[in-house]
Amino acid sequence: MSRLFLTLFAVQLVGMACGTAPVEDTPRAPERSAGKFDAAQAPSPPVAPEPLALDSREFKLMLDPELFVGDFDAAVADLENDLDEAADEAIERDLDGHFELDRERQIQFFDVAGSCLLRAKGYALRERQADDDREITLKFRSSDPAQVQMGGTEAAGAEYKLEEDVTAERSIFSSSTTIATDAELTNTGELSQLFSGLALADQVLTVVADTQVYEQVYRGAMVDVGAVDARVTLTLWYRHQDDEAPWLVELSFKVKLDDELPDKTHERAAALFEAWLGEEQWQSPTGATKTASVYAATDFCY
Repeated sequence: MSRLFLTLFAVQLVGMACGTAPVEDTPRAPERSAGKFDAAQAPSPPVAPEPLALDSREFKLMLDPELFVGDFDAAVADLENDLDEAADEAIERDLDGHFELDRERQIQFFDVAGSCLLRAKGYALRERQADDDREITLKFRSSDPAQVQMGGTEAAGAEYKLEEDVTAERSIFSSSTTIATDAELTNTGELSQLFSGLALADQVLTVVADTQVYEQVYRGAMVDVGAVDARVTLTLWYRHQDDEAPWLVELSFKVKLDDELPDKTHERAAALFEAWLGEEQWQSPTGATKTASVYAATDFCY
């Protein structure tokens, strides 16, 4: 990622923090009788939508899974050391704490085989299960914050999040709706009944690429970026629970947002991400994200 991109990106972060939002198209003027001005029929001025009130911004970097085969603890210690040195050089802050196993669970994605209808419309349907606890998340993604405002869904007893995901290639916004449920979703019609705001005709839902991922989540490390701490997470995905080698590895850190967060905090978080992108020896050869890798595992969409 170039410094020019990061400079422009930092400007974007500050704009989002200040509530900048795109302006809607000017409404079409209503017809009025010729020769006489009617103030009631005059076109209204364009109205800016409410700014997207993000809950958090998460920076994500895919790592090379081959580096975590063998002595896993030694690999994690080396990673922590490199991240700490890069943070100190870039923003004069330390990586505090250590990665410790926080959560294990099974993950599946669902979509319509052959068409990938949900993905084509910007949605991802994910199931997470840990022991007897099962949750389903419907996430809508777009590079346009205005579309994210319109594409969100609702459900009874749900948890809602508005987030921005930043990768080496781009920034994308998302709204997610998560519910705890035992219901088995077998078609898109049932999904539309469960999540209001989603209107889809009945089509069969199946597990994407017949893939069930075993996930390990490591937490405990953080970096002080000013007004808040950036909490760092190391996530490993395995194709099978007994596999020694991980399939995918992601390093991420999340910054919780509010209206009073100073610009310097946004700039420092962006600088930290740029510094960690510079640790090229750790980066994945492909850079493909976790969800994209699941969809690309087979010819499920074709």
